[in-house]
Amino acid sequence: MKEQPLPPGAPVAAYLRDSGGEEQELSLAQQETEIRAWCEARGLALTRIFRDEARPGSSVVGREGFQQMMRHFRSGEAPEKALIIWKYSRFSRDIDDAQFYRADLRRRGVRVISLHDQIPEGPAGRLYEAALDWMNQQFLIDLSTDVKRGLRHIVAQYGCVPGTPPRGFKRVPVVIGKRRDGSKHICHRWEPDPDLVPLIRRAFEMRAAGTPISQIHAKLHLYRTLNAYTTFFRNPIYVGILKYGGETYEGYCEPIVAPQTWRTVQKIMEDNAERFGRRHPRRVNSPFLLSGIAYCGQCGAPLYGHVTTRPGKGRDEAYRCTRAKRKAGCDAPRIPRHILEKAVLEALIRHILTPENLAQIQQTHRAAAQRRQAERQAQARALRKRQSALRKRITNITAAIAQAGPLPSLLTELKELETEKAVIEAQLQELQRPQPEPRELTPEEITQISERLIHYIQTADKETQRRLLRGLIAKITVTREGDHIEGVIQYYTPLAQPPPPFPPTPRGPDPAAPAPSGLLPIHFSPVGAQPTTFNTRRHPMLTTTAGCRWFIMHLRLKAWHGPTAKAPLPLCPGRLLRWESTVE
Repeated sequence: MKEQPLPPGAPVAAYLRDSGGEEQELSLAQQETEIRAWCEARGLALTRIFRDEARPGSSVVGREGFQQMMRHFRSGEAPEKALIIWKYSRFSRDIDDAQFYRADLRRRGVRVISLHDQIPEGPAGRLYEAALDWMNQQFLIDLSTDVKRGLRHIVAQYGCVPGTPPRGFKRVPVVIGKRRDGSKHICHRWEPDPDLVPLIRRAFEMRAAGTPISQIHAKLHLYRTLNAYTTFFRNPIYVGILKYGGETYEGYCEPIVAPQTWRTVQKIMEDNAERFGRRHPRRVNSPFLLSGIAYCGQCGAPLYGHVTTRPGKGRDEAYRCTRAKRKAGCDAPRIPRHILEKAVLEALIRHILTPENLAQIQQTHRAAAQRRQAERQAQARALRKRQSALRKRITNITAAIAQAGPLPSLLTELKELETEKAVIEAQLQELQRPQPEPRELTPEEITQISERLIHYIQTADKETQRRLLRGLIAKITVTREGDHIEGVIQYYTPLAQPPPPFPPTPRGPDPAAPAPSGLLPIHFSPVGAQPTTFNTRRHPMLTTTAGCRWFIMHLRLKAWHGPTAKAPLPLCPGRLLRWESTVE
């Protein structure tokens, strides 16, 4: 059905966004200029403009302008019947967010019009939009993959690490070559800061002697708050080990802390975590299943369980945003515990853990693994071709040097070619590394996994349910607007034999015990990244299910859920699960 053009004088709103950076300093102004000119040419009244400056399109979290726009249209009082955007990529680069929020706006009678994406009329337009959404997200995936590959190479070859170094280290510039414009390519290593090394050693020695963190902070003042010390004492860089991008680099720098002191501090930290953290009676007996994995959809801060007793109404249990509690820039309202937990458990049982969804995920993963392998082979072919050309040039220059002597220009070019050849050889070695391939499960095995996990969720006690949810769910993002609650579940997918029954002891699995036999190794594979083997004992989200090992996939499906649910949408592997509910 062809949409009628907007009548002259019709009020419309606009949404502007840029990702930041020097090259986008004028992006918002340029978008606004084009949108205003477009509206004036058609006699439309641009009544509202929502802006997000220097905000990525990979998520709507932290995009205050976007959140204001959605609240404006959801209020039911917005006079605008169209939202004008410069391109769909400005709206969102996440395929799920783009489709979800566009559908939300259209259900409210709001058209989404892009100035630079020519969308055909009718049902074919939705297919074209889906293709654009895929292209926009694929851009982020490819960009992330290329950046991570380049950073891993720089760390491995030169020891240079981006970002702010840990306390006790300083950034030391290293020239790693030349850029295309001839300028020096400078990166930075992390090296111990002689001025701070004595303080770092003193802090570890005090902690090894049993001194509380509060006293260490009062004496040394290494950080502004006490919360930073836990990460500080667990960072292995203080014994010369760098962990970056899923890789471990032994001997990265000279150790600041003696190995025995380090081991003593780690033992103290583990004992305290067991005593006051994971096994704290208040946490074990807490009625809140989602503490630690539920986050605020407005600001991204964790949600915590809040209990109050209201006169005449009894005990009231709800999840609240930690930033809203501190009044630190978030006004997210409370979310009733029973509604949120019921929606999450039903989403697991009805959608995520069904044999059909698990089979679709396995099929999607197999196709993704084949695609990654083909891409690696294509990259290797291109690198070999370049390597062959470099060898010929190096041979020719060597012959020229032998004939004409060591001219400075020839020596400089030879050095640059040798450097490029070494880089290519390192990249080829990385591409030729064997990639782990999990065994494909049969339909019977998938059904058995599904039935066992659903049985645990339906029959287990609170503590077992809590441990199981932490093993299945990476993150839940929840937003409440009035009586309307919506959420996104990012979850892990089990690709192993059915897990063994949970042990009867409340302490759970022994961290030192070997993993159950017949289970596949762990692989962590963010979209577009290469799999990396993890140790279950070191991954906090994977130690909660009696030693079971999981394949983490950012695969997503989409569905409606809740007391006011509409007809379910088709389950689509490769998406986050969303639900919608209403506060009763």
